[in-house]
Amino acid sequence: IWAPYVEAMVPKFDIVFTGNSLVAQLFKERGYKVIVQPMFRKDILSATEIRRRMIEGEPWEDLVPKSVAEYIKEIRGVERIRMLATDLEKNEKELQAPIRIPEF
Repeated sequence: IWAPYVEAMVPKFDIVFTGNSLVAQLFKERGYKVIVQPMFRKDILSATEIRRRMIEGEPWEDLVPKSVAEYIKEIRGVERIRMLATDLEKNEKELQAPIRIPEF
């Protein structure tokens, strides 16, 4: 399901770069040339870590290419991530609140 979904959502492509063996297998089976990239500094080079740093106001720009950092700033990506995190935290608190059933 993953490979056809990607094919439907992105412009035409011929090569897949991945560090994930399952993703590599799925795209190879569909006839794509796959280049397996080893993960470098996986402990901090992750989207989760980058988002965490954005939310906490910590430096994150050194973890992405300069052009990516510029684009994220251009679209106010940090503000968007913080807003989503705030909404998520609020929703989690609401879900943990006791449910009140009105009396009739």
